[in-house]
Amino acid sequence: MDWANWSGIMEAILTLHEAEDLLRFTSAPTNVPTIEWESIQRRVKAYLCLYIKPDVYSLIASGTDLPTFKDKWDKLKDTYGSTSSSTTMFNLWRQLTQATLDDSIPMAQQLVKINETCEALSNCNAPMGGVQPDIGEGVRLLGKSMGSYGKPETTRAGL
Repeated sequence: MDWANWSGIMEAILTLHEAEDLLRFTSAPTNVPTIEWESIQRRVKAYLCLYIKPDVYSLIASGTDLPTFKDKWDKLKDTYGSTSSSTTMFNLWRQLTQATLDDSIPMAQQLVKINETCEALSNCNAPMGGVQPDIGEGVRLLGKSMGSYGKPETTRAGL
């Protein structure tokens, strides 16, 4: 997720709907009736569903843990717009580069996990060398495809 661009667009949408208070308050300001506040909350949360990738939205989907738009916004901001997002990105890169495959676990399951890590990196707006990784296109299975001899091979996998 490109937080700088995306958050600017969302803030503009909120301003157009005169709902920018949602970014600052978890409860209705004194001059706004509670019923109106709850209605605005529901409508603006719908924008999050529309404008966020499903795997990113799953991070903020809980109505119990993150009941208000501000709670959801702050979680996204902490994850994608702060210095902690750099740590998240680093940890995902590390997880991807240190991935190993285990013969005792089904291969498809392991490849899905690697693909999810690639997708998470993409959502963090990580530099990917201009190429979106896709496990279905081919995965370099270092350590698995090398066997005892030779250079690594590219293995095609269909998930």
